[in-house]
Amino acid sequence: MPPSPGIEATGLPERRAHKRTRVNKRCRIVIGNNSYETVAKNLTVRGACLDLPRTIEIAQAFELTFDCGRTFRRCAVVWRGRNSVGVTFVTDEH
Repeated sequence: MPPSPGIEATGLPERRAHKRTRVNKRCRIVIGNNSYETVAKNLTVRGACLDLPRTIEIAQAFELTFDCGRTFRRCAVVWRGRNSVGVTFVTDEH
């Protein structure tokens, strides 16, 4: 049986302000002159969940590109899991 509206499959209440979309889209984290390939598991208008093998090595702030460096999104880490990080997209409004 699917979870009730507003309840995640884990049984915990949904706290996101914006609906997420599962994408499994390849992207790159850019930190200075270094970049790391990753996969965005899901996206919202305000952030993303990124699948990473070693989250501890990722800086607290970085840029993310989905289009081979043509455009970048500034990101700030809001949570870290064993193999993933949640980021918020930083805008001039933040």
